[in-house]
Amino acid sequence: MIAAPLPDLVAESQRVLAAARERDVVVRLAGGLAIRHICPAASKPPLNRQYADLDLAIAGGGAHRPLSDLLRGLGYQPESTFNALNGSTRLQFIDATNGRHVDVFVDAVRMCHVIDFKDRLLLLEDTLSPADLLLTKLQIVELNHKDVLDALALLHDLALARGNGPGIDIDHLERVWGNDWPLWKTSQLTLEKIRFVAPSIVDGPATTRILKTVAGLEAILDSGRKSLRWRLRARIGERIRWYELPEEVG
Repeated sequence: MIAAPLPDLVAESQRVLAAARERDVVVRLAGGLAIRHICPAASKPPLNRQYADLDLAIAGGGAHRPLSDLLRGLGYQPESTFNALNGSTRLQFIDATNGRHVDVFVDAVRMCHVIDFKDRLLLLEDTLSPADLLLTKLQIVELNHKDVLDALALLHDLALARGNGPGIDIDHLERVWGNDWPLWKTSQLTLEKIRFVAPSIVDGPATTRILKTVAGLEAILDSGRKSLRWRLRARIGERIRWYELPEEVG
């Protein structure tokens, strides 16, 4: 008998991870639940929030079938038409019991910008890396409250550091921002929004800590080495729209 997905989505995300480890299926949490998994601040006020859906990340190639078999065994049904049309970049599964869905990003999160994690999927055991998770929040043009809370939890709990350690990898951010002016620009604007709104959500030492991290990220934006590709796109600037506006994905 197939067990239905749990009503509590945090507990359900842990059930999916545990089943994936047991069956050697390579999948990582993405989105807000991934941030909740690695950031204690996301589990308590004022930065805790409700979660509507489950976001996962996998590599392309042969990963589709093992993941599909895993999720079917856990009580999910594939969105067959959507998956047939979009399977090279994204998959969807339905949790009919709880009225939720699972979004599976393949090789990259493709929303307002493309955050490529193809070669970085294995950096952490359960989630995408902190730097990749941060980029998935900073790349959002129309930032909503839940995205602000997620970003604040990351900025509060994780320090900026070089290399693939437990912090937010400065080296990776410099490489990504230095070669992608559109993502650089949106990240700059999003950090401005976060800096403005943070004092109205957190206070005291938490505000100081977050604003210090924001300032560090803004320094990276300003000082990081820029590629020829970046400089050529920067000349065009905002005269041409530099982002997409995708549908809400949970």
